[in-house]
Amino acid sequence: MSFLSQEGSKKTFVDTGLLLQPNDPWAVMVEPFAGSAAMGLAFGELYPDRDLIIGDTNHTVFNALQQVRDNLGETQDWCWRYARCLERQDGAKWLWHRWTESRDKPEQFSAPQRAALRIHAGPIGSLPALNARGRKSGFSPTRAGFRDSSRWVASHADTIAELPRWNAVLQRAEVRLSDYRDTVTTVISSVEKAFWFVDSPYRYGCKGKVSAADAYYGQPFDVDELGKQCNRINDVGHFAMVTLDWCDENAAMFDANWTVMRGRWKSYGGTKSQHLIAINYTPLLPLEEIAALRGWEIKGRG
Repeated sequence: MSFLSQEGSKKTFVDTGLLLQPNDPWAVMVEPFAGSAAMGLAFGELYPDRDLIIGDTNHTVFNALQQVRDNLGETQDWCWRYARCLERQDGAKWLWHRWTESRDKPEQFSAPQRAALRIHAGPIGSLPALNARGRKSGFSPTRAGFRDSSRWVASHADTIAELPRWNAVLQRAEVRLSDYRDTVTTVISSVEKAFWFVDSPYRYGCKGKVSAADAYYGQPFDVDELGKQCNRINDVGHFAMVTLDWCDENAAMFDANWTVMRGRWKSYGGTKSQHLIAINYTPLLPLEEIAALRGWEIKGRG
């Protein structure tokens, strides 16, 4: 459900997210931690009469979304050129080096070129902290997502061919290069009944602790601050679905207005990871039905 790969992508969570959406009407979906933007793009395609606000602090994510929206032809053309490189011997290695160069010296590449390289990058290759870490810990082009097998090339071809589909969705999207707190502050009072999908880049973060996200994203993540911002969203009457790496302390961030569930879904690498899901609204299906369908546990009811 996206043309971008990202660690922790919610591509496999989209079906559950559709079931968990608010039963009441909403006008705008806000995804302040875009990543692959899988949820925002899926909802945007499903509801063509509603708008999107997609934000991220990652320059490569922002540029890719912006270029597919505003400069589709040139971006798609560069994608096809780079895809043909994968068919040559050592093409994956060459493309990997082009990707790292585009992040080290972005001024030497056009915005559509950088977007095309980001679209080709796999989950590990997309991480901004990889430049420094990768050279020390032996990351290879293959591990970074640049593979030259026929299956991989065909997968890229499918993704590139679908870019016009996502261009149509992104025409209704405001794409922001901003910290999620800035997005909350800017958007919270400017739209009515927004549906927020809040999935931040923490990793094993618990309330009262700074998470280990800096190992993957180059900066730590304050889970306590996330709780404050989520309660701001709740206080003005917006709908919010929040995901957290599971630990019991995190449930305490949400007051009686929230329903907290403990769920599992496929995450990076195809493994099953355990998460906290909190919502402050009545979902499309009764929570008990969703929990039974997904094998989830309802931890607390507001």
